[in-house]
Amino acid sequence: MFTKNSHRAAVIFVIVFLLAAGCGAGTPTAASVPTTASLSEVQGQVDILNPGEGDYSPAADGMTLQVEGQVATGDDGRLRLDLSSGTVIRLASGTIFTLVSNDPQPEGLLTRIKLEAGRMWIALNGGSMDVETPAGLASVRGSNMMVWVDPVFLNVYVYCFEGNCGAENPSGSVGMSTGGGALLYHFETGGNPPPPVTYTLSWQHFQEWVDNNPEAGNIMPSIAQTLTAIPQFTPTFTSTPTETPTATPTATATPSCFTLLSPADGASLPGLGEVTFSWSAQPGAAGYRLTIVSPRGAVNSFATTATSSTRYIENFQLGGVYTWSVAALDAAGAPLCIAGPFTFVKDESPTPSIPFGSGNATFLSELGPTATLSQCGNEYFAVTVVDPNGVQNATVRYQVVGGTSGSFPLSPTSTSQWSAWYSTSDFYGQAVQWWFVVVDGAGNLETSGNIFSFTCGN
Repeated sequence: MFTKNSHRAAVIFVIVFLLAAGCGAGTPTAASVPTTASLSEVQGQVDILNPGEGDYSPAADGMTLQVEGQVATGDDGRLRLDLSSGTVIRLASGTIFTLVSNDPQPEGLLTRIKLEAGRMWIALNGGSMDVETPAGLASVRGSNMMVWVDPVFLNVYVYCFEGNCGAENPSGSVGMSTGGGALLYHFETGGNPPPPVTYTLSWQHFQEWVDNNPEAGNIMPSIAQTLTAIPQFTPTFTSTPTETPTATPTATATPSCFTLLSPADGASLPGLGEVTFSWSAQPGAAGYRLTIVSPRGAVNSFATTATSSTRYIENFQLGGVYTWSVAALDAAGAPLCIAGPFTFVKDESPTPSIPFGSGNATFLSELGPTATLSQCGNEYFAVTVVDPNGVQNATVRYQVVGGTSGSFPLSPTSTSQWSAWYSTSDFYGQAVQWWFVVVDGAGNLETSGNIFSFTCGN
């Protein structure tokens, strides 16, 4: 039966329909233009899978990736993706990438992508982008960012090269600007990971960015002033007027610079044991900073007043080609000159275990640095723990954010307390996470599950 109410409803429907038709006659909105990505500079093994296709097929220049489409690069694969929005994304080897969506927002276009493995560099052309990873969400707004999924631990590193970036997981969120980085720890679904940790990028990170993104050479001059505030950032990048601009770091010039001695350039090193890095003395130097860069771009720096530094090579877990250099520092910590880099090749080291036992140990107290320290020096670590089986030994294990891991022993001061003073000078300007590990009388590894963190020298 056609009633007054149904008549009113019909009139409203006609008005809404006419309004919608009138809006559609104008300029299309962002939502009406589907996002796609054009493939170019395809090298090595690269495969593509678009919606509706049964399996991956070899990719080639000129192909188009659709929304919900996926690209996978092999061990020797890499490519460039040009999104229809003007954003450029470059994928390294061993990467699995999915183009999820492109949605208009009040503040601009929001592009969503998924990175399951590998490494990607983003040059955003306006709007913002969210990157879903195994360890949380990375975001970038109108700027340049890199996201890397560590293939060993599935932790995620976010490098903010220019503009504003962010990182978040269920435990918190952080923001970064030019020269900032963040670490997202991998966690199981429903788990409670540590909150994201921030740190400062080094010039090696920027050099890697330029090496893998020719377009970056055009951006470096505009952010050079910001980069001079980054600790140890003395090189300047200059682009050459070529078809694909490049950039080269040059250290502050001095009449003469010291030389690296050992390991020799191109040396082959084992996956386990101590390795001593040595160099000649630099006149006027108050100290030195050894910097080692892994095959994946992780940068590890160690301060010393000597002309050598001995490291446990297994703390650099990945196998492959590493670079190392040494900066001579004046009394204020500013570089006088930089020697190197040299390279060395090492075997893959055994994967370190980070146990979180669920036995009978009771941790009564845990003491150690948990804040930003103005200076790096001797710090006191102590744990009070009881266990029905007794405690055989106790150690502190640590992980430098974006760098090496290691441990040092504690000494018993009573039947339940273990402690030690430990120098943090090797961690200058870096974020360090640490935790206590004990071995009970039955040989079980035990921890409280608490992870602490500190930085020093900033």
